[in-house]
Amino acid sequence: MVELSLGEIFQSVAVVEQDAMKIWTALTRAFSHGHFLGIIEDMYGKGTISEDQLKQIKEDVEVISRQCHREVARASERLYVQIRQKDL
Repeated sequence: MVELSLGEIFQSVAVVEQDAMKIWTALTRAFSHGHFLGIIEDMYGKGTISEDQLKQIKEDVEVISRQCHREVARASERLYVQIRQKDL
């Protein structure tokens, strides 16, 4: 049996398969549930948003929330008027 390094194995996989989801599915079936979560979180989940970006996100969410509340109030008022008109 030929012994390949991990890098050589993945180079071979890259030649045979280009679909990232198929590769990911094979990896997650081969390893235990959650095996890759720590490294994924370290690479992409923590510390990727600056304080300024976080502040901007919070401000944007607040603006959208206020807009939603106003729109719900308008819709409620329209519904109330429609119901009152039907009652008369």
